[in-house]
Amino acid sequence: MVILGIAWDRPRPFVAHPAAVHVLVAHARDGSFPSDHAAAGFAIAFALYLVHRRLGALALVAATVMSYARVYVGLHYPSDVLVGALIGVGVTWALTRWAHHPLSWIQAQLDRLAGALHLPFPKAG
Repeated sequence: MVILGIAWDRPRPFVAHPAAVHVLVAHARDGSFPSDHAAAGFAIAFALYLVHRRLGALALVAATVMSYARVYVGLHYPSDVLVGALIGVGVTWALTRWAHHPLSWIQAQLDRLAGALHLPFPKAG
C-alpha cells in the first residue's frame, strides 16, 4: 500500500479542492490513495464472509458504510476506497489459498464465538 501511495501521490480531496470540500474531521494532509481503512475493513469483512456468510455479509455492509463515510467527510475519493477494498479482498483471498493453518485456527475461534452468542454457525468441512 505504501508503494502505491508513493507511486500515485494524490492529495486528499480537502487539500486539492479546499473551496469545494467541507472538512468534517481533522486529518493529516498526507496522500489519499489507496485507502488503508477500506483495505483493512474489507480484508476483515471478506475473511469473515468466507467462514460465516451471515456475519461476513454484515461486516461487508459495515465496511461499505465506513468507506462511504471516508468519502463523505472529504478524506478520500471514491476510487481511493474502491482500490483499497479490492486490495483488502485480494489479499484475503490470496491468504485463504496459501495459509490454511491460520484460517483453521480462526475458524475454531469463530465457532467458539458463535456458540457463545448462540448463532447458527456452519461447521467447516
